[in-house]
Amino acid sequence: MPHLYGEKEDAAMIWVCLVCGDEIESDEVPEVCPVCGADSSQFEAKQD
Repeated sequence: MPHLYGEKEDAAMIWVCLVCGDEIESDEVPEVCPVCGADSSQFEAKQD
């Protein structure tokens, strides 16, 4: 199936740390924030 212009083939989600605001691109919620050390419960998926 051909891809549409601008479409990402493996588009990962953007996860936002609710503690420090760091954004991480990943297919799954991060286990820990690399900036502030918050655990996975402190992440929210960013909405487009």
